[in-house]
Amino acid sequence: MSALMASCVLIAVVLGSFELMTILHTFKEGPVVGDMVTFSATATGIDEDPMKVALAAAPANRSCVLSPDVMRADGGSLVVERRETPAAKSLYRVHWAGAHTAKGAEDCGGEANLVLSANDLRSLASATGELAPDGRIKARF
Repeated sequence: MSALMASCVLIAVVLGSFELMTILHTFKEGPVVGDMVTFSATATGIDEDPMKVALAAAPANRSCVLSPDVMRADGGSLVVERRETPAAKSLYRVHWAGAHTAKGAEDCGGEANLVLSANDLRSLASATGELAPDGRIKARF
């Protein structure tokens, strides 16, 4: 009986290690082109703080704010269009389409091309309930 139990424990450890490696690989690789984060009033997720992000095709130092609570209330979506450059592996060009991203002058507007980090994308997906347990964004375009 103890040999059977040891075998079961070994199998559990091997399978657990494989699952952990898969999760770590997903976090290392980051989002992929076509990943989409959808904001709606019915979304349930973790409340995230507003974040300042860079506008993609703007003069240097031009930014706007993404406020998940405003984005959920007014609706919209972010779609990953591409990685910024091979050297900047954790930066992504995303397209926002929706009503507002924030209240006031820092609003990105109804449409904007933005540069976000992989961690920012995960935070926004978490704010909408669209972050899978393994770190992937659940929805694809």
